[in-house]
Order: sequence, then structure tokens, then C-alpha cells
Amino acid sequence: CRSGQVSHVSTSFRMLEDQTQKTRLWSDKHGRNQYERLANLYALIKSVEKLETAYLNSTAHAGAYESACSELITRFKTLRNALVDTVPDVQHFMSTYSIQFATARHRLQIGMPATVEHRVVRLDEQPSAVSVAECVHNYIGLIDTLKLNMANLLLLPLRAASRYIFRWIDCDWQLLHDP
Repeated sequence: CRSGQVSHVSTSFRMLEDQTQKTRLWSDKHGRNQYERLANLYALIKSVEKLETAYLNSTAHAGAYESACSELITRFKTLRNALVDTVPDVQHFMSTYSIQFATARHRLQIGMPATVEHRVVRLDEQPSAVSVAECVHNYIGLIDTLKLNMANLLLLPLRAASRYIFRWIDCDWQLLHDP
């Protein structure tokens, strides 16, 4: 009985050994590099998702979030250039591999941290260079749209931009005229 158990165990072990042999996903160095890049892309997407969740749950401070998110977005852009032939965009990659990280997808498609995308300007703050550049960009876009008589087509998206512009104008007006 004992020898029968030993032979059964050794046979089972050999079968398990055969099943656990490594399967090569590539046949050359180029294939290996491609799989490593895809693995890095997945890890990067997952990291952005975790960072977004931490920021939304207030477990990541805004400054640390912005710095880490900017770094991840920069790495994503670099990696995207290396994978341009295989992965046309992040949405394609995520749908191909059934990855359901909506906040990471949005953040990587936008290309900027949420703190920059939804920057709130307070009247008591000095305008930053980014805020001034964004204001000028929105103002020029609004004026060009009006000059081209395209206001009917683009009025809704520009409404938010114009509110932002006029808030800055009002802020500057108050600073200039209040003693």
C-alpha cells in the first residue's frame, strides 16, 4: 500500500512538473521587449488608477498627487511612443485586455493631473503663470470663434472658458480699483 502511494505521488509530481514548465511568449529579443513594454503599460495604468483613487479618497495630498501623476503621465507618453505600432491608444489597449480603470483612462487621455485640469482660482491668490496662459488661450480662442462667426457651433464649450476669462478680468479690475 505504501509503495503504491509513493508511485502515485511521484507520477503526480511528474505530471505537475510538465504542466508548470514555463511557456515562452516570445521567440526573440524584440518580442521580449514588446511584452515587457505591454507589462509596463499595464502597471502604469494600474498605478494611475490607484493614485486617482487615493486622491479622490483624500489619502494623497494635492501636491504629492500632482507630482506623482505628472511623472506617471510623462512615463506614459514615453511608453506610448515606443508602442505606437502595437497600441494605437490607451482605450484600445484597455478594451483589448478587458481593463476596467475608467479614471486612469481619463487621466491618461487628458494628459494632466486633476489638480491642473480643475484648477480653482481664488480671488485672494496671485495669478500663476499657468493660469494667466490658460486665460489668454481661452480669450484668444473665444475671440477667434466670434470672428469666424462660429459662435452657434461652439458656444456651449466656450461658455465655461468665457466665465473663467471674465472672472480674471473682474479680479484684476477689483485689484486695480479697490483702495
